[in-house]
Amino acid sequence: MKKITTYIILLFFVFSCNDDDINNDQFLGTWSLINYQCCKFSPEIFSPERINYTFFPNFSLDVQITGELGNESLVPIQENGIYSYSLELNKITIDGREYDYSFEEDLLILMDNPEADGPIIIFTKN
Repeated sequence: MKKITTYIILLFFVFSCNDDDINNDQFLGTWSLINYQCCKFSPEIFSPERINYTFFPNFSLDVQITGELGNESLVPIQENGIYSYSLELNKITIDGREYDYSFEEDLLILMDNPEADGPIIIFTKN
């Protein structure tokens, strides 16, 4: 009987965990995209407030872009709108694209295979 009770308790803990348990506090608020580097092209430098990503606790993201980015821009999200994001161990998925992430002082850095010339996206906290 003890074994059955132990298994039931164990199953409860296993199935009660979900993505909502991941702490997204570091992301919350508005971040300005200031630098986008990819694929041996020259980096795209943006003034703060030009491209803003606002992360909300419900894992939604409001992207606001002031002005046109231009046809040659490689920035992954190029339209204003509400997008979703999810978090896993040191990974964030935004609009179906997965990135490694790190925080350095007031910077958020997203990377997707930078060793193979994948994008590096740098944000500063507003």
